[in-house]
Amino acid sequence: GVYDIERDQLRDFHLERTKLLAGEGPDVLVFETIPNLMEVEVILDVLNDPGISSTNIPAWISVCCKDDESLSSGEPVDEFIRLIASRQGDTKLLVAFGINCLPPRYVEKIVRKMKQHCKLPVVVYANKGEEWDASNKCWLHETATADEEFCEMARLWRSLGANMIGGCCRTSVDTIRMLRQQLVT
Repeated sequence: GVYDIERDQLRDFHLERTKLLAGEGPDVLVFETIPNLMEVEVILDVLNDPGISSTNIPAWISVCCKDDESLSSGEPVDEFIRLIASRQGDTKLLVAFGINCLPPRYVEKIVRKMKQHCKLPVVVYANKGEEWDASNKCWLHETATADEEFCEMARLWRSLGANMIGGCCRTSVDTIRMLRQQLVT
């Protein structure tokens, strides 16, 4: 979550890639798994760059969190929400914001805060919550959230106002199939 890079270098990195992607005419630009506030700020600046904003391609930003209080960088989730809320009016391409690649047990509290403090649609795609065993270099499968429980949590996220819900790392085709069956009416 902490880069050894100057803000201007990070902006140039994102601006160059965003111009290339926008030139291909995508339906949406997705900036995901963003670990820190500096990068969120840079992406917001890039979305307001005249060469990007003139494309009218909608975008969303989603951050990854290490728990229900902190981004991966350790910065408060509340600061991310405040930043998005303060910039949503002047960033016309920003159509949603969200969280991804975090254990599902952390999503509820964050979605509540997001809906309370910002009017934008909320995107959620959690991982399965498995823990990584660094010494043995493997996932601890018994720590994963079962598909049924994942889908039950997703129904709660939707009831709290999450508008787009999916799955991230370690979710499977079966997880997504079950999620679709339970959420799409």
